[in-house]
Amino acid sequence: MAAIEIRYVPAKPSITVVNANARKRSAFTLVELLVVIAIIGILVALLLPAVQSAREAAQRSACANNMRQLGLAALNYESTNKKLPPGYLGTEEHENPKAIGTRLADGTTIYHQGIGVFGNLLPYVEAGPVYDVLTSDSYPLSADSHGRVYWQVTNPWTAAQARLTVLICPMAPVETPNDGVVDVAVPLYKGSAGAPVNTSTFEGNYVLDSSRWRMPTGGALGLTHYQGVSGVYGQPGPNLKVIGDDGNTYDVEKDLTGVFGVRSKTKLAQVTDGTSNTMMFGEAPGSIGSSFWDAANNQVTGGFSQGIAWAGTCVLPTYLGLDVSQEQDWAPAGQPADYDTKWSYFGSLHTGVVQFCFVDGSVHSLSRDIDKSLFKAMSTMRGGETVDPGL
Repeated sequence: MAAIEIRYVPAKPSITVVNANARKRSAFTLVELLVVIAIIGILVALLLPAVQSAREAAQRSACANNMRQLGLAALNYESTNKKLPPGYLGTEEHENPKAIGTRLADGTTIYHQGIGVFGNLLPYVEAGPVYDVLTSDSYPLSADSHGRVYWQVTNPWTAAQARLTVLICPMAPVETPNDGVVDVAVPLYKGSAGAPVNTSTFEGNYVLDSSRWRMPTGGALGLTHYQGVSGVYGQPGPNLKVIGDDGNTYDVEKDLTGVFGVRSKTKLAQVTDGTSNTMMFGEAPGSIGSSFWDAANNQVTGGFSQGIAWAGTCVLPTYLGLDVSQEQDWAPAGQPADYDTKWSYFGSLHTGVVQFCFVDGSVHSLSRDIDKSLFKAMSTMRGGETVDPGL
């Protein structure tokens, strides 16, 4: 039997090679983190203006849609009644008007409702229930009717506190204004008709019907950010003539009135300037600003100072234009009145523009720096001017 030889062969040692670059990274370094943060910051800075611009465009579009609804409501009212709603159920006394409730020598007492154009439009803007409360107990809203001022009657006062979405611009404030609500802002010319007066003299004699400036306490009136257009000077009375910016003499009531006035009954046929050239509603949210002089409190104030009640007057003339920066109020030297909008002006919080609804129902954005003469021309319904709202 052959011998068996056994030999021992040692195993070769195994060698594992580890690549240092293949190690798993567990976290960012501080430098890398700062770089990422910087990149994110740059992207936000680039995108934020676009987002803000898109948001503002959406808000402006929603505001324009509100105005279209108001225009359509007015035209539907006209279709039913063969005339536009009265601008304001107020006094027809043009010189030295008596306050509501004044008892005359003959024993009669002056009454008028104080309701503006929106009262008659409620059924046409899906606010029928508010209209029903407003007109309950046969409270009158026609141009020829008279009745007690709305805040002295329970149901109309209750209705006036309703918040109507169609009258609210998404960009304007909706909180209670810190200095009250302007109910009546009707400029009334204090003077006598006769020889023509120049524009500055006329405007210098235009005053507020201050007998109805404030509302009683105990309720929060619903606000509006829109008002009707009453022409260049409203309806200050017959036979009053004014020398215009062009040096020509105009009969105010004949040439310079708008579609809405005191107890007006405007028919579309009377809008001879053309329904597409004549303004009907405009943005006018009240007094808003970063700082302006409050003479009553002898201090500089700001924010949302004065709002406009939708149940009140809600018609404005255009003679002041759109440039509210000229307003200084009673500010002493070194205390400028920095308004965004003011209760006596049409205006808005949209960047650079104010939106208006024309009698044909179209909505146009007008530049804040629009020529004042052109702006006033678009507010008249039979002035004979040639205008282009698209300018």
